[in-house]
Amino acid sequence: MRKLLGIPWTLLATSFALRLFLIFRYRFDSDEPQHLHVAWGWAHGFMQYRDLFDNHMPVFHLLSAPLFLFADDDARLLFVARMAMLPLFAAAIFLVWRIAGALFDERVAGWSAVLVALCPPFFLGSLEYRADDLWLVCWLGVIAVLISDLPRTDKDLAAGMLLGLAFGVSMKSVLFACALAGAAILTSVLTAYRGAVPIGQAAKRVARIVGIALILPLGIGAAFALAGAWKPFFYGVFDHNLIRFEHAWRVLWFIPLYPLIRITALAIARSTADALIVRRRLFVFLACAGYLLLLVAFWPMASDESYLPFYPLAVVLITPFLLRRPVAVTIACAAAIGAIVIIARPWKDEARQEIDTVMEVVSMTAANEPVMDLKGESIFRARPSYLVLEAITNAKLRMGSLRDSIADSLVRSATHVVVDDNLPPRTRRFVDRYYVPWGSVYVAGVRLPQLRGDGSAASFTIGVPGPYVVISERGRVRAMIDGVLVRKAMYLKPGRHTLVAMRRTSRPLVIWSGALKWPFVRP
Repeated sequence: MRKLLGIPWTLLATSFALRLFLIFRYRFDSDEPQHLHVAWGWAHGFMQYRDLFDNHMPVFHLLSAPLFLFADDDARLLFVARMAMLPLFAAAIFLVWRIAGALFDERVAGWSAVLVALCPPFFLGSLEYRADDLWLVCWLGVIAVLISDLPRTDKDLAAGMLLGLAFGVSMKSVLFACALAGAAILTSVLTAYRGAVPIGQAAKRVARIVGIALILPLGIGAAFALAGAWKPFFYGVFDHNLIRFEHAWRVLWFIPLYPLIRITALAIARSTADALIVRRRLFVFLACAGYLLLLVAFWPMASDESYLPFYPLAVVLITPFLLRRPVAVTIACAAAIGAIVIIARPWKDEARQEIDTVMEVVSMTAANEPVMDLKGESIFRARPSYLVLEAITNAKLRMGSLRDSIADSLVRSATHVVVDDNLPPRTRRFVDRYYVPWGSVYVAGVRLPQLRGDGSAASFTIGVPGPYVVISERGRVRAMIDGVLVRKAMYLKPGRHTLVAMRRTSRPLVIWSGALKWPFVRP
Protein backbone atom coordinates (compact mmCIF):
# COMPACT_ATOMS: atom_id res chain seq x y z
CA MET A 1 0.00 0.00 0.00
CA ARG A 2 3.02 2.29 -0.06
CA LYS A 3 2.08 3.64 -3.47
CA LEU A 4 -1.45 4.44 -2.35
CA LEU A 5 -1.15 8.20 -2.09
CA GLY A 6 -3.42 11.19 -2.35
CA ILE A 7 -7.06 10.58 -3.15
CA PRO A 8 -7.35 6.91 -2.01
CA TRP A 9 -5.88 7.68 1.41
CA THR A 10 -8.10 10.75 1.70
CA LEU A 11 -11.18 8.67 0.90
CA LEU A 12 -10.20 6.02 3.44
CA ALA A 13 -9.74 8.72 6.05
CA THR A 14 -13.13 10.17 5.08
CA SER A 15 -14.72 6.76 5.54
CA PHE A 16 -13.29 6.34 9.04
CA ALA A 17 -14.12 9.93 10.05
CA LEU A 18 -17.71 9.58 8.85
CA ARG A 19 -17.92 6.27 10.67
CA LEU A 20 -16.74 7.81 13.95
CA PHE A 21 -19.34 10.55 13.65
CA LEU A 22 -22.21 8.20 12.77
CA ILE A 23 -21.47 5.92 15.71
CA PHE A 24 -23.18 8.58 17.84
CA ARG A 25 -25.92 9.57 15.36
CA TYR A 26 -27.04 6.58 13.26
CA ARG A 27 -30.18 4.82 14.45
CA PHE A 28 -29.75 1.62 16.44
CA ASP A 29 -30.87 -1.64 14.90
CA SER A 30 -32.78 -3.95 17.25
CA ASP A 31 -30.03 -6.58 16.89
CA GLU A 32 -27.51 -4.32 18.64
CA PRO A 33 -29.11 -4.22 22.11
CA GLN A 34 -30.09 -7.87 21.66
CA HIS A 35 -26.42 -8.90 21.38
CA LEU A 36 -25.45 -6.50 24.14
CA HIS A 37 -28.12 -7.93 26.46
CA VAL A 38 -26.66 -11.43 26.05
CA ALA A 39 -23.15 -10.09 26.74
CA TRP A 40 -24.56 -8.34 29.85
CA GLY A 41 -25.96 -11.69 30.92
CA TRP A 42 -22.56 -13.40 30.71
CA ALA A 43 -20.98 -10.57 32.73
CA HIS A 44 -23.64 -10.91 35.45
CA GLY A 45 -23.60 -14.66 35.92
CA PHE A 46 -26.35 -15.66 33.50
CA MET A 47 -25.72 -18.48 31.05
CA GLN A 48 -26.63 -17.94 27.41
CA TYR A 49 -29.43 -20.27 26.22
CA ARG A 50 -30.22 -21.54 29.74
CA ASP A 51 -30.98 -18.21 31.43
CA LEU A 52 -31.19 -15.90 28.41
CA PHE A 53 -32.55 -16.96 25.05
CA ASP A 54 -30.32 -16.51 22.03
CA ASN A 55 -30.17 -18.16 18.62
CA HIS A 56 -26.53 -17.33 17.84
CA MET A 57 -23.35 -19.14 18.76
CA PRO A 58 -21.72 -17.65 21.90
CA VAL A 59 -18.20 -16.51 20.91
CA PHE A 60 -19.12 -12.91 20.02
CA HIS A 61 -21.06 -12.41 23.25
CA LEU A 62 -18.31 -13.93 25.39
CA LEU A 63 -15.78 -11.59 23.79
CA SER A 64 -18.12 -8.65 24.47
CA ALA A 65 -18.82 -9.49 28.12
CA PRO A 66 -15.80 -7.52 29.45
CA LEU A 67 -17.53 -4.32 28.32
CA PHE A 68 -19.76 -4.69 31.40
CA LEU A 69 -17.17 -5.58 34.01
CA PHE A 70 -16.36 -1.98 34.90
CA ALA A 71 -19.53 -0.21 33.75
CA ASP A 72 -22.76 0.68 35.53
CA ASP A 73 -26.15 0.55 33.85
CA ASP A 74 -25.14 3.28 31.41
CA ALA A 75 -26.97 3.50 28.08
CA ARG A 76 -23.87 5.06 26.50
CA LEU A 77 -22.34 1.60 26.55
CA LEU A 78 -24.12 1.20 23.21
CA PHE A 79 -21.69 3.72 21.75
CA VAL A 80 -18.72 1.94 23.33
CA ALA A 81 -19.90 -1.32 21.78
CA ARG A 82 -20.06 0.31 18.35
CA MET A 83 -16.58 1.72 18.78
CA ALA A 84 -15.37 -1.79 19.60
CA MET A 85 -16.38 -2.74 16.04
CA LEU A 86 -13.85 -0.30 14.53
CA PRO A 87 -10.93 -2.78 14.67
CA LEU A 88 -13.11 -5.36 12.90
CA PHE A 89 -13.94 -2.84 10.17
CA ALA A 90 -10.24 -2.04 9.78
CA ALA A 91 -9.43 -5.77 9.66
CA ALA A 92 -12.05 -6.29 6.95
CA ILE A 93 -10.60 -3.48 4.83
CA PHE A 94 -7.07 -4.87 5.30
CA LEU A 95 -8.20 -8.35 4.23
CA VAL A 96 -9.93 -6.88 1.17
CA TRP A 97 -6.62 -5.24 0.24
CA ARG A 98 -4.81 -8.57 0.65
CA ILE A 99 -7.39 -10.48 -1.40
CA ALA A 100 -7.41 -7.92 -4.22
CA GLY A 101 -3.61 -7.83 -4.20
CA ALA A 102 -3.46 -11.60 -4.64
CA LEU A 103 -5.86 -11.41 -7.60
CA PHE A 104 -4.78 -8.22 -9.34
CA ASP A 105 -2.16 -5.48 -8.88
CA GLU A 106 -1.47 -3.00 -6.11
CA ARG A 107 -3.53 -0.25 -7.73
CA VAL A 108 -6.62 -2.47 -7.86
CA ALA A 109 -5.96 -3.59 -4.29
CA GLY A 110 -5.85 -0.03 -2.99
CA TRP A 111 -8.97 1.11 -4.78
CA SER A 112 -10.80 -2.07 -3.77
CA ALA A 113 -10.12 -1.20 -0.14
CA VAL A 114 -11.43 2.33 -0.70
CA LEU A 115 -14.58 1.23 -2.53
CA VAL A 116 -15.41 -1.43 0.07
CA ALA A 117 -14.89 1.10 2.87
CA LEU A 118 -17.42 3.38 1.14
CA CYS A 119 -19.90 0.72 -0.05
CA PRO A 120 -23.14 1.97 1.60
CA PRO A 121 -24.75 -1.33 2.73
CA PHE A 122 -21.39 -2.64 3.96
CA PHE A 123 -20.45 0.66 5.63
CA LEU A 124 -23.74 1.03 7.51
CA GLY A 125 -24.23 -2.66 8.27
CA SER A 126 -20.77 -3.08 9.75
CA LEU A 127 -21.08 0.18 11.70
CA GLU A 128 -23.64 -1.52 13.93
CA TYR A 129 -22.64 -3.64 16.91
CA ARG A 130 -23.43 -7.15 15.72
CA ALA A 131 -21.93 -10.64 15.58
CA ASP A 132 -21.89 -10.41 11.79
CA ASP A 133 -18.96 -7.97 11.98
CA LEU A 134 -16.69 -10.67 13.42
CA TRP A 135 -18.31 -13.31 11.23
CA LEU A 136 -17.50 -11.53 7.95
CA VAL A 137 -13.88 -10.93 9.06
CA CYS A 138 -13.56 -14.71 9.52
CA TRP A 139 -14.98 -15.23 6.01
CA LEU A 140 -12.60 -12.74 4.43
CA GLY A 141 -9.75 -14.23 6.44
CA VAL A 142 -10.44 -17.72 5.10
CA ILE A 143 -10.49 -16.41 1.52
CA ALA A 144 -7.31 -14.36 2.02
CA VAL A 145 -5.46 -17.34 3.50
CA LEU A 146 -6.55 -19.84 0.84
CA ILE A 147 -5.34 -17.65 -2.05
CA SER A 148 -2.14 -16.57 -0.30
CA ASP A 149 1.41 -17.79 -0.94
CA LEU A 150 1.69 -19.52 2.43
CA PRO A 151 2.81 -23.18 2.54
CA ARG A 152 -0.13 -25.57 2.17
CA THR A 153 0.04 -26.85 5.74
CA ASP A 154 0.03 -23.31 7.13
CA LYS A 155 -2.85 -22.39 4.82
CA ASP A 156 -4.92 -25.33 5.99
CA LEU A 157 -4.20 -24.62 9.65
CA ALA A 158 -5.10 -20.92 9.40
CA ALA A 159 -8.15 -21.52 7.17
CA GLY A 160 -9.45 -24.23 9.50
CA MET A 161 -9.03 -22.04 12.57
CA LEU A 162 -10.78 -19.08 10.94
CA LEU A 163 -13.62 -21.26 9.63
CA GLY A 164 -14.01 -22.79 13.09
CA LEU A 165 -14.14 -19.30 14.60
CA ALA A 166 -16.83 -18.38 12.07
CA PHE A 167 -18.90 -21.35 13.27
CA GLY A 168 -18.26 -20.24 16.85
CA VAL A 169 -19.85 -16.91 15.96
CA SER A 170 -22.76 -18.07 13.81
CA MET A 171 -24.16 -21.32 12.47
CA LYS A 172 -24.94 -19.40 9.29
CA SER A 173 -21.34 -20.37 8.52
CA VAL A 174 -22.91 -23.41 6.89
CA LEU A 175 -23.31 -21.00 3.97
CA PHE A 176 -19.57 -20.30 4.07
CA ALA A 177 -18.66 -23.97 4.12
CA CYS A 178 -20.99 -24.83 1.22
CA ALA A 179 -19.85 -21.85 -0.86
CA LEU A 180 -16.16 -22.62 -0.26
CA ALA A 181 -16.58 -26.33 -0.99
CA GLY A 182 -18.50 -25.64 -4.19
CA ALA A 183 -15.97 -23.02 -5.28
CA ALA A 184 -13.03 -25.37 -4.67
CA ILE A 185 -14.61 -28.26 -6.58
CA LEU A 186 -15.73 -26.17 -9.55
CA THR A 187 -12.38 -24.38 -9.73
CA SER A 188 -10.59 -27.73 -9.93
CA VAL A 189 -12.98 -28.99 -12.62
CA LEU A 190 -12.95 -25.86 -14.78
CA THR A 191 -9.16 -25.47 -14.68
CA ALA A 192 -8.25 -29.16 -14.86
CA TYR A 193 -6.80 -28.70 -18.35
CA ARG A 194 -4.17 -26.38 -16.84
CA GLY A 195 -3.02 -29.15 -14.51
CA ALA A 196 -5.26 -31.24 -12.27
CA VAL A 197 -4.86 -31.32 -8.50
CA PRO A 198 -4.23 -34.91 -7.27
CA ILE A 199 -7.39 -36.25 -5.61
CA GLY A 200 -5.46 -37.69 -2.68
CA GLN A 201 -3.77 -34.39 -1.95
CA ALA A 202 -7.08 -32.51 -2.18
CA ALA A 203 -8.83 -34.99 0.13
CA LYS A 204 -6.02 -34.72 2.68
CA ARG A 205 -6.24 -30.91 2.69
CA VAL A 206 -10.03 -30.93 3.02
CA ALA A 207 -9.84 -33.38 5.92
CA ARG A 208 -7.24 -31.22 7.63
CA ILE A 209 -9.26 -28.00 7.25
CA VAL A 210 -12.53 -29.63 8.34
CA GLY A 211 -10.89 -31.34 11.30
CA ILE A 212 -9.40 -28.10 12.58
CA ALA A 213 -12.63 -26.17 11.91
CA LEU A 214 -14.66 -28.61 14.01
CA ILE A 215 -12.56 -28.18 17.15
CA LEU A 216 -14.09 -24.91 18.37
CA PRO A 217 -17.82 -25.59 17.68
CA LEU A 218 -17.57 -29.11 19.10
CA GLY A 219 -15.75 -27.74 22.12
CA ILE A 220 -18.49 -25.16 22.65
CA GLY A 221 -21.18 -27.84 22.48
CA ALA A 222 -19.26 -30.03 24.92
CA ALA A 223 -18.84 -27.12 27.35
CA PHE A 224 -22.58 -26.46 27.46
CA ALA A 225 -23.29 -30.17 27.82
CA LEU A 226 -20.93 -30.39 30.80
CA ALA A 227 -22.66 -27.34 32.31
CA GLY A 228 -26.02 -29.11 32.02
CA ALA A 229 -27.27 -26.73 29.34
CA TRP A 230 -27.14 -28.95 26.25
CA LYS A 231 -30.90 -28.88 25.60
CA PRO A 232 -31.31 -25.07 25.67
CA PHE A 233 -28.06 -24.71 23.67
CA PHE A 234 -29.27 -27.16 21.03
CA TYR A 235 -32.68 -25.51 20.87
CA GLY A 236 -31.32 -21.97 20.55
CA VAL A 237 -28.64 -22.73 17.97
CA PHE A 238 -30.33 -25.46 15.92
CA ASP A 239 -34.02 -26.21 16.60
CA HIS A 240 -35.19 -22.62 16.83
CA ASN A 241 -33.46 -21.66 13.58
CA LEU A 242 -35.08 -24.47 11.60
CA ILE A 243 -37.95 -22.87 9.75
CA ARG A 244 -39.64 -23.35 6.42
CA PHE A 245 -39.09 -20.82 3.64
CA GLU A 246 -40.33 -17.36 4.56
CA HIS A 247 -40.93 -16.66 0.85
CA ALA A 248 -40.70 -19.83 -1.25
CA TRP A 249 -40.75 -17.78 -4.45
CA ARG A 250 -37.13 -16.80 -3.77
CA VAL A 251 -36.08 -20.14 -5.26
CA LEU A 252 -36.89 -18.52 -8.62
CA TRP A 253 -33.76 -16.37 -8.21
CA PHE A 254 -31.85 -19.48 -9.30
CA ILE A 255 -33.18 -19.09 -12.86
CA PRO A 256 -31.46 -15.76 -13.71
CA LEU A 257 -28.46 -16.17 -11.40
CA TYR A 258 -27.25 -19.59 -12.53
CA PRO A 259 -26.61 -18.72 -16.20
CA LEU A 260 -24.90 -15.46 -15.22
CA ILE A 261 -22.62 -17.29 -12.80
CA ARG A 262 -21.92 -20.03 -15.33
CA ILE A 263 -21.04 -17.64 -18.16
CA THR A 264 -18.77 -15.53 -15.95
CA ALA A 265 -17.04 -18.57 -14.43
CA LEU A 266 -16.30 -20.04 -17.86
CA ALA A 267 -14.93 -16.69 -19.06
CA ILE A 268 -12.57 -16.49 -16.08
CA ALA A 269 -11.48 -20.12 -16.49
CA ARG A 270 -10.62 -19.55 -20.17
CA SER A 271 -8.76 -16.28 -19.64
CA THR A 272 -5.12 -16.06 -20.69
CA ALA A 273 -3.64 -15.00 -17.36
CA ASP A 274 -1.19 -17.10 -15.38
CA ALA A 275 -2.74 -20.42 -14.27
CA LEU A 276 -2.33 -19.65 -10.56
CA ILE A 277 -3.96 -16.23 -10.93
CA VAL A 278 -6.82 -17.71 -12.96
CA ARG A 279 -7.49 -20.32 -10.27
CA ARG A 280 -7.46 -17.68 -7.56
CA ARG A 281 -9.81 -15.36 -9.43
CA LEU A 282 -12.15 -18.20 -10.29
CA PHE A 283 -12.20 -19.49 -6.72
CA VAL A 284 -13.00 -16.05 -5.28
CA PHE A 285 -15.70 -15.41 -7.88
CA LEU A 286 -17.34 -18.79 -7.30
CA ALA A 287 -17.18 -18.37 -3.51
CA CYS A 288 -18.80 -14.93 -3.78
CA ALA A 289 -21.42 -15.95 -6.35
CA GLY A 290 -22.11 -19.27 -4.66
CA TYR A 291 -22.71 -17.56 -1.33
CA LEU A 292 -25.14 -15.12 -2.95
CA LEU A 293 -26.99 -17.89 -4.80
CA LEU A 294 -27.37 -20.04 -1.69
CA LEU A 295 -28.52 -17.07 0.37
CA VAL A 296 -31.11 -15.57 -1.96
CA ALA A 297 -32.50 -18.79 -3.45
CA PHE A 298 -32.21 -21.51 -0.82
CA TRP A 299 -31.68 -20.02 2.67
CA PRO A 300 -35.00 -19.99 4.58
CA MET A 301 -34.77 -16.38 5.80
CA ALA A 302 -32.39 -13.78 4.34
CA SER A 303 -31.81 -10.76 6.59
CA ASP A 304 -29.99 -7.62 5.45
CA GLU A 305 -26.91 -8.39 7.55
CA SER A 306 -26.57 -11.81 5.92
CA TYR A 307 -25.41 -10.04 2.76
CA LEU A 308 -22.42 -8.41 4.50
CA PRO A 309 -19.93 -11.14 3.44
CA PHE A 310 -21.00 -10.74 -0.20
CA TYR A 311 -20.27 -7.03 -0.68
CA PRO A 312 -16.47 -6.98 -0.18
CA LEU A 313 -15.73 -9.77 -2.66
CA ALA A 314 -18.19 -8.36 -5.19
CA VAL A 315 -16.50 -4.95 -5.00
CA VAL A 316 -13.04 -6.53 -5.40
CA LEU A 317 -14.17 -8.29 -8.58
CA ILE A 318 -15.81 -5.17 -10.03
CA THR A 319 -13.00 -2.71 -9.24
CA PRO A 320 -10.69 -3.64 -12.21
CA PHE A 321 -13.51 -2.79 -14.62
CA LEU A 322 -14.18 0.55 -12.93
CA LEU A 323 -10.49 1.47 -13.12
CA ARG A 324 -10.56 1.18 -16.91
CA ARG A 325 -12.36 4.53 -16.84
CA PRO A 326 -11.11 6.76 -14.01
CA VAL A 327 -14.28 8.83 -14.16
CA ALA A 328 -16.23 5.70 -13.19
CA VAL A 329 -14.28 5.42 -9.93
CA THR A 330 -14.90 9.08 -9.17
CA ILE A 331 -18.62 8.68 -9.81
CA ALA A 332 -18.76 5.49 -7.72
CA CYS A 333 -17.04 7.13 -4.73
CA ALA A 334 -19.18 10.26 -4.91
CA ALA A 335 -22.37 8.20 -5.25
CA ALA A 336 -21.37 5.98 -2.33
CA ILE A 337 -20.67 8.91 0.00
CA GLY A 338 -23.90 10.58 -1.09
CA ALA A 339 -25.90 7.41 -0.46
CA ILE A 340 -24.39 7.00 3.02
CA VAL A 341 -25.27 10.58 3.93
CA ILE A 342 -28.81 10.30 2.55
CA ILE A 343 -29.51 6.99 4.31
CA ALA A 344 -27.80 7.77 7.62
CA ARG A 345 -29.02 11.41 7.84
CA PRO A 346 -26.19 12.56 10.11
CA TRP A 347 -27.91 15.90 10.67
CA LYS A 348 -30.48 13.97 12.78
CA ASP A 349 -29.60 12.35 16.10
CA GLU A 350 -31.49 9.11 15.45
CA ALA A 351 -29.47 7.22 18.08
CA ARG A 352 -31.02 9.34 20.82
CA GLN A 353 -34.28 7.39 20.96
CA GLU A 354 -32.64 4.11 22.01
CA ILE A 355 -30.40 5.88 24.53
CA ASP A 356 -33.38 7.70 26.09
CA THR A 357 -35.41 4.51 26.30
CA VAL A 358 -32.66 2.62 28.11
CA MET A 359 -32.11 5.57 30.47
CA GLU A 360 -35.83 5.70 31.25
CA VAL A 361 -36.04 1.97 31.95
CA VAL A 362 -32.95 1.96 34.16
CA SER A 363 -34.21 4.99 36.11
CA MET A 364 -37.62 3.47 36.80
CA THR A 365 -36.65 -0.10 37.65
CA ALA A 366 -34.38 -1.80 40.14
CA ALA A 367 -31.70 -4.21 38.96
CA ASN A 368 -33.82 -7.22 39.99
CA GLU A 369 -37.03 -6.05 38.31
CA PRO A 370 -37.89 -7.59 34.93
CA VAL A 371 -38.70 -5.50 31.87
CA MET A 372 -40.59 -6.76 28.83
CA ASP A 373 -38.97 -5.78 25.54
CA LEU A 374 -38.81 -7.40 22.13
CA LYS A 375 -35.20 -8.59 21.95
CA GLY A 376 -33.38 -7.23 24.99
CA GLU A 377 -33.47 -3.52 24.15
CA SER A 378 -33.41 -2.68 27.86
CA ILE A 379 -29.96 -4.34 27.98
CA PHE A 380 -29.48 -4.12 31.76
CA ARG A 381 -32.70 -5.84 32.90
CA ALA A 382 -33.85 -9.45 32.79
CA ARG A 383 -36.84 -10.31 30.60
CA PRO A 384 -39.98 -12.06 31.92
CA SER A 385 -40.43 -14.10 28.74
CA TYR A 386 -37.76 -16.53 27.54
CA LEU A 387 -38.11 -16.22 23.76
CA VAL A 388 -37.12 -12.96 22.11
CA LEU A 389 -39.43 -11.57 19.46
CA GLU A 390 -37.04 -11.68 16.52
CA ALA A 391 -37.86 -12.65 12.93
CA ILE A 392 -37.89 -16.43 13.39
CA THR A 393 -39.90 -16.32 16.62
CA ASN A 394 -42.45 -13.99 15.02
CA ALA A 395 -42.74 -16.27 11.99
CA LYS A 396 -43.33 -19.31 14.21
CA LEU A 397 -45.94 -17.40 16.22
CA ARG A 398 -47.76 -16.52 12.99
CA MET A 399 -47.62 -20.15 11.84
CA GLY A 400 -48.92 -21.40 15.19
CA SER A 401 -45.87 -23.54 15.99
CA LEU A 402 -45.24 -21.39 19.08
CA ARG A 403 -47.87 -20.31 21.62
CA ASP A 404 -48.06 -16.70 22.76
CA SER A 405 -47.82 -16.95 26.56
CA ILE A 406 -46.15 -13.58 27.17
CA ALA A 407 -49.16 -12.09 29.00
CA ASP A 408 -49.03 -14.94 31.52
CA SER A 409 -45.33 -14.22 32.04
CA LEU A 410 -46.05 -10.53 32.67
CA VAL A 411 -48.48 -11.39 35.47
CA ARG A 412 -46.39 -14.20 36.96
CA SER A 413 -43.22 -12.08 37.12
CA ALA A 414 -45.02 -8.84 38.06
CA THR A 415 -43.49 -6.98 35.12
CA HIS A 416 -44.51 -3.33 35.29
CA VAL A 417 -42.62 -1.94 32.27
CA VAL A 418 -43.11 -2.86 28.62
CA VAL A 419 -40.74 -1.20 26.18
CA ASP A 420 -42.48 -1.75 22.84
CA ASP A 421 -46.02 -2.41 21.67
CA ASN A 422 -45.00 -4.32 18.54
CA LEU A 423 -46.19 -7.51 20.20
CA PRO A 424 -48.15 -10.63 19.23
CA PRO A 425 -51.92 -9.95 19.10
CA ARG A 426 -52.84 -11.63 22.41
CA THR A 427 -50.07 -9.87 24.32
CA ARG A 428 -50.82 -6.57 22.61
CA ARG A 429 -54.44 -6.73 23.78
CA PHE A 430 -53.26 -7.42 27.34
CA VAL A 431 -50.82 -4.49 27.26
CA ASP A 432 -53.43 -2.14 25.79
CA ARG A 433 -55.78 -3.04 28.64
CA TYR A 434 -53.46 -3.10 31.65
CA TYR A 435 -50.63 -0.69 30.74
CA VAL A 436 -50.52 3.00 29.88
CA PRO A 437 -48.01 5.00 27.80
CA TRP A 438 -45.36 6.69 29.94
CA GLY A 439 -42.58 8.50 28.15
CA SER A 440 -41.19 6.11 25.55
CA VAL A 441 -42.42 2.96 27.34
CA TYR A 442 -45.59 1.48 28.80
CA VAL A 443 -46.09 1.01 32.54
CA ALA A 444 -48.69 -0.97 34.46
CA GLY A 445 -51.77 1.13 35.11
CA VAL A 446 -55.20 2.15 33.95
CA ARG A 447 -56.89 5.42 33.02
CA LEU A 448 -60.10 6.35 34.83
CA PRO A 449 -62.99 8.61 33.88
CA GLN A 450 -63.24 11.98 35.59
CA LEU A 451 -63.70 11.62 39.35
CA ARG A 452 -66.44 13.81 40.83
CA GLY A 453 -65.11 13.83 44.40
CA ASP A 454 -68.62 13.45 45.86
CA GLY A 455 -68.08 10.04 47.40
CA SER A 456 -69.16 8.06 44.34
CA ALA A 457 -66.95 5.08 43.52
CA ALA A 458 -65.21 4.31 40.25
CA SER A 459 -64.21 0.75 39.45
CA PHE A 460 -61.13 -0.41 37.58
CA THR A 461 -59.25 -3.62 36.87
CA ILE A 462 -55.58 -4.30 37.52
CA GLY A 463 -53.80 -6.92 35.42
CA VAL A 464 -50.35 -7.00 37.02
CA PRO A 465 -49.80 -7.15 40.79
CA GLY A 466 -47.69 -4.45 42.41
CA PRO A 467 -47.61 -1.08 44.21
CA TYR A 468 -49.86 1.56 42.64
CA VAL A 469 -50.60 5.25 43.20
CA VAL A 470 -53.33 7.57 41.94
CA ILE A 471 -52.19 10.65 40.03
CA SER A 472 -53.54 13.34 37.76
CA GLU A 473 -52.13 16.28 35.82
CA ARG A 474 -51.68 18.12 39.12
CA GLY A 475 -49.80 15.34 40.90
CA ARG A 476 -50.85 12.81 43.54
CA VAL A 477 -54.57 12.36 44.17
CA ARG A 478 -55.96 11.70 47.65
CA ALA A 479 -58.18 8.69 47.24
CA MET A 480 -59.36 5.47 48.82
CA ILE A 481 -58.95 2.15 47.05
CA ASP A 482 -61.11 -0.71 48.30
CA GLY A 483 -61.86 1.39 51.37
CA VAL A 484 -58.21 2.03 52.27
CA LEU A 485 -56.66 5.49 52.06
CA VAL A 486 -53.78 5.57 49.58
CA ARG A 487 -50.95 7.44 51.25
CA LYS A 488 -47.78 6.55 49.31
CA ALA A 489 -48.28 3.40 47.29
CA MET A 490 -50.76 0.58 47.71
CA TYR A 491 -50.17 -3.02 46.73
CA LEU A 492 -52.94 -4.24 44.44
CA LYS A 493 -53.63 -7.76 43.30
CA PRO A 494 -54.92 -8.53 39.80
CA GLY A 495 -58.66 -8.09 39.60
CA ARG A 496 -61.46 -5.59 40.18
CA HIS A 497 -61.01 -2.65 42.56
CA THR A 498 -63.00 0.45 43.56
CA LEU A 499 -61.70 3.99 44.02
CA VAL A 500 -63.20 7.01 45.76
CA ALA A 501 -61.51 10.40 45.25
CA MET A 502 -61.56 13.10 47.93
CA ARG A 503 -61.94 15.89 45.37
CA ARG A 504 -62.93 16.44 41.77
CA THR A 505 -60.15 15.11 39.51
CA SER A 506 -59.62 15.29 35.74
CA ARG A 507 -57.72 12.65 33.81
CA PRO A 508 -56.96 10.42 36.81
CA LEU A 509 -54.57 7.53 36.47
CA VAL A 510 -53.90 4.50 38.64
CA ILE A 511 -50.28 3.73 37.86
CA TRP A 512 -47.40 1.61 39.09
CA SER A 513 -45.54 3.71 41.64
CA GLY A 514 -42.12 3.11 40.08
CA ALA A 515 -43.12 5.22 37.08
CA LEU A 516 -42.75 8.34 39.22
CA LYS A 517 -38.99 7.75 39.39
CA TRP A 518 -38.91 9.06 35.81
CA PRO A 519 -40.20 12.61 36.41
CA PHE A 520 -40.16 13.89 32.84
CA VAL A 521 -43.67 12.66 31.99
CA ARG A 522 -47.09 13.99 32.85
CA PRO A 523 -50.32 12.00 32.55
